[in-house]
Amino acid sequence: MGAPAKKEGRMSNAERIVTTLDSLLTVDASLILYGRASIALGFENPPAATLRSLDVDALLTTSNESAFAEVPEFWVAQEKLNQVLDDEGLYMTHIFPADMVFLRRQWESEILPVLRPTLRHLRLFRPATLDLILTKMMRGNDERATPTVLAIAQKALAAGFSMPGRPAV
Repeated sequence: MGAPAKKEGRMSNAERIVTTLDSLLTVDASLILYGRASIALGFENPPAATLRSLDVDALLTTSNESAFAEVPEFWVAQEKLNQVLDDEGLYMTHIFPADMVFLRRQWESEILPVLRPTLRHLRLFRPATLDLILTKMMRGNDERATPTVLAIAQKALAAGFSMPGRPAV
């Protein structure tokens, strides 16, 4: 007998969104998550507030933009996802070209895989921790940004994060 299935009530909102999107796809697609969903799915023991976020935000690189333009099924699946999850208040609408978000020049070469949940068609990634912090800092006085930046910073400190040229903390 295998491990018990995860109860839907225990699934984070980000997990619910990406698993639903994955179930609507029949072709492979890669997404670079940022924001609270990237923390909820991309870090061990994420803060509870990130698990309750109602949306998933994603970045498109220049190469991703052209790939997504050639795969209209993704956009159809994303629209269907928003219809399916509308009653729960969950959605995925913020998909930005990376040049619209504050990131370091080398950010794309330092993306990290997001390994949970297990998906068939979606391959998930997140920016490096420092880049996640930068994406939140660009929001200025958004009251949601401060707790998220603090949560990212706490995870970075716990993992021994260090800035180039400086010792780990």
